[in-house]
Amino acid sequence: MGATILPPDINLSQTDFTVVYAAPEGDFKPPRGSKEKDRFRPQIRFGLGAVRGIGDSALLAVFEARAAGGPFHDLFDFSSRVDARRVNKATLESLIQCGAFDSTLAPRGISRARAFAAVDLALERSRSASRDRERGQTTLFSLLENRAGEGDAPQKLDEYPPSDPWDLRDTLKREKQALGFYVSGHPLGRYGKELRRFDVTPLGDLAGLAQWTKVRVAGVVENYRDRMFKNGGGRVAFFELEDEIGRVDVKVAEKRIETCAPLLNAGEPVLIEGKVTFPMGADDEPDDETAKKPTILLETVQPLADAIQAETRGISIRLAAERTKPDHLKGLRDVLVKSPGNCPVSVVIDLGDGAQAILALSAAIKVAPSDAMLAGLERLFGENVAELR
Repeated sequence: MGATILPPDINLSQTDFTVVYAAPEGDFKPPRGSKEKDRFRPQIRFGLGAVRGIGDSALLAVFEARAAGGPFHDLFDFSSRVDARRVNKATLESLIQCGAFDSTLAPRGISRARAFAAVDLALERSRSASRDRERGQTTLFSLLENRAGEGDAPQKLDEYPPSDPWDLRDTLKREKQALGFYVSGHPLGRYGKELRRFDVTPLGDLAGLAQWTKVRVAGVVENYRDRMFKNGGGRVAFFELEDEIGRVDVKVAEKRIETCAPLLNAGEPVLIEGKVTFPMGADDEPDDETAKKPTILLETVQPLADAIQAETRGISIRLAAERTKPDHLKGLRDVLVKSPGNCPVSVVIDLGDGAQAILALSAAIKVAPSDAMLAGLERLFGENVAELR
């Protein structure tokens, strides 16, 4: 069983990736030779050194402040204790976007969006604290901040400006910018765990198909590039398509580049129809891994959101009773009525122990399963709650 990848954490991460084990009290490393680790699933936590825009000086400043004052309680505690000359705005933004402050802020209801909106104020706090330290002055506020690691987190929720939470797609884009990887999920997760119902073939299954099999595949485009052949040989484009479990190389013929390139470079998930091909000689060398590596010759491409909206016939919204509040239900109705369409909606409340309750909706409430509607549900509930069918 593979290890879970954990995001960077301002209090738990070291410079490099570390292997930790999921214990109730948090990350820990079992004694060498101990069988204790067998009780827990190994996890890999991102190191702070993997966050883009964080140099050696900033890393050292973070570790020095953490060692001197204990764990950071929140963004403002962090900013007031870390040298402002070594940690700049881009550093703070990257740390927020990759989720490094989640463990300190999420339990208090502070979203990444609100923390991101507070960056300028946090930087002012940081510069002021640094000036006080240089002058040898200590204010009452700085005394409280310096002791922050010794007690409970101070409640300063009003210092975080109100801000609409990011939907999951925006969250993932920002994670990718900060880390080069998706950690919280994948852009395809918005459309449910199983895309086969839309006749989409998982990329991991392509190697088992026959030469020239026609397929529909979905994913996000990575590493798009054009190539001009010498001596009038024409033009071709290449890219990698990534879904939740794998990648495949895709080739675009010259006659399709002009129409397809805008969609392929839009940064949104796409649905591609094409044919699977393998290097010549694949049948003669069945044990050659290179020969088994598929390539897709692209025939058509469209935004995955458009295809899903056209082919979805109904939506189930699944909510956990213990996390659903009256305001959620009012917000749910508002999201649904803003996206009128032809798909019926059912709301399923999970009560625990396998019991469920079906919430009756007006027959007049039918929706279009657009990306805007799905994003609205994600912002409202903080996760994907829609199942498309």
